[in-house]
Amino acid sequence: CAVGFSANVILRGKSALAILRDDHAKVMRLDPYGESIDADTVIYDSLPCHLSQTTLPVSEGEDTASQTTTVFTLFVDDGADIRQGDEITVTHKGQVFTGTAGLPLRGTFSLSVKLESVRIS
Repeated sequence: CAVGFSANVILRGKSALAILRDDHAKVMRLDPYGESIDADTVIYDSLPCHLSQTTLPVSEGEDTASQTTTVFTLFVDDGADIRQGDEITVTHKGQVFTGTAGLPLRGTFSLSVKLESVRIS
């Protein structure tokens, strides 16, 4: 159990978060050269998840145009096996987001993974 939380509180928290996971992810494990190892590299085919989009503040520059940065974060059950470098395709409200997993952060109630190099279709 996490420090300060009883098993019952953790179970309730995880159950509450599961309700928010109305997106689905396909997770592929790739070899170091970016190629699929074989047909068995699909780690998850329809993993319940929640895709969150955050827009970072406008960066200020003296001679450059200001730009905002959009960050996509995937939230899944904390028991999921997602590794940095995995290819992730998320279906979110009719749109498909494909990116590469950044370093996963395991929390008490969920696993959060930043998506890098995101393509939207």
